[in-house]
Amino acid sequence: MRKRAIGVLMLIFLMAGGAGKGGKFWQEKPFAEWTEKEVRKLLFDSPWVKKWRYSFSKTDIISRDTNIIGEEPNRRVPINPPVLSPEEERSAEQVYYISWISALPWKQAIVRYTQLQRQPLDVIQIERFLKAPESYIRINITTSDPELILPALKDKIMKMTYLQTKTRKKIPVLDYLPPTMENKRVALFIFPREEDGKPLLTLEDKEVTFSTRLNDLTLRCKFKLKDMVVNGKLQI
Repeated sequence: MRKRAIGVLMLIFLMAGGAGKGGKFWQEKPFAEWTEKEVRKLLFDSPWVKKWRYSFSKTDIISRDTNIIGEEPNRRVPINPPVLSPEEERSAEQVYYISWISALPWKQAIVRYTQLQRQPLDVIQIERFLKAPESYIRINITTSDPELILPALKDKIMKMTYLQTKTRKKIPVLDYLPPTMENKRVALFIFPREEDGKPLLTLEDKEVTFSTRLNDLTLRCKFKLKDMVVNGKLQI
C-alpha cells in the first residue's frame, strides 16, 4: 500500500470535517462493500476513534457511544499531516484523533479507501496487511499541533501514558514513537496485549481510558469495549 494513498485519505477526510452518520455497518456487511462515507465514519467517528479538542479556556472530549507491514512492535501506518476543517480552523482549538490502529476494522477501512480510490493494491498486499500478527496494542494520536508531541518529550510521555480500565487496572505504555519527518503530526503509542499468555483487556473490563500528558496538557478519553466487538470478538 502506498504512503501517498493513506496520506490523501487523512487529508480528504479531515478537510471534509470528519465523519458522516450511519449505523454499525461494520457489523452488517463485509468491508469490501463499505462506502466512502462509511469508511470516513469508521476512521473518524467510531468506537475505535475519539476526537479530542483543546482550547486555552477548556478541554472537551468529543465522545459518542461511539513500510506498512514491518517488525513488531514498532509498526506505523504512514499518515501525512492532517488538515483542519473550516469549522475547526475557526474554533482556534487544537484537534486530536486517538485511533486504535491495531484494530482490524480500522485496518479494513484503510484497505477499503485504497480500493475506492483505485490505487494499486493486490490480494497479497491486502492479506499481509489485514492478517499481520498484532502482538501489541497500537494507538495513534494525530494532531493539528505537532509541537505537543515532540521527540524531546519522550521520557516524560513514557512516564505519564497508560491505559486504565473501569476496575482501575492500569496498563503502562511499552514504547512511544514520536513524529517523523514523513509523519510530522502523528505519534504512535505501543501497549502490551497479553501478560503470561492472557489478554490484558477483556469485555469484563467494560471500558478503557487512554491517558497521556503532552507538555502541560493532559489528554484523556474513554473507549467502551462492548462497542469494539465485531462478530463476537473484541477488536483492539
